[in-house]
Amino acid sequence: MNFIKMMLPILACSIIFGVSHVNAKDDHYARGIVIQALEPNKLGVGGAEFRTKPNEKGDGVFVYDPRTRFHGVERYLIWLVIDDVAYPLNGPSKMLTPSLKWPREAEPSNWEKTGLDPYIATEAINIVFGSK
Repeated sequence: MNFIKMMLPILACSIIFGVSHVNAKDDHYARGIVIQALEPNKLGVGGAEFRTKPNEKGDGVFVYDPRTRFHGVERYLIWLVIDDVAYPLNGPSKMLTPSLKWPREAEPSNWEKTGLDPYIATEAINIVFGSK
């Protein structure tokens, strides 16, 4: 239900302005892509708490949960949305969205535009959550 409420303004703009797709840099749209892929989970993550941040290294927008402690364990939940496709950037994020492909499975020419390593999430985590 929350996803529907979130997507209504986007749908309205599409109808009014004839837009066939919304750029993934739109915060609500990027969040919606990740929320749509979420599976029921033991962490209680549903997406309402997600935030977004532009990728300062290149194309795409990060979608992340600002909470980092779940059941006493530190976990960073972070995805990158580029060209209308979301990619989980680490194991905990993949656990919640198992249907999404890893960055290493993306078309190399698309992932190159992000400026990020498709195999290591450390840089992305530092951009979004800061160095600890």
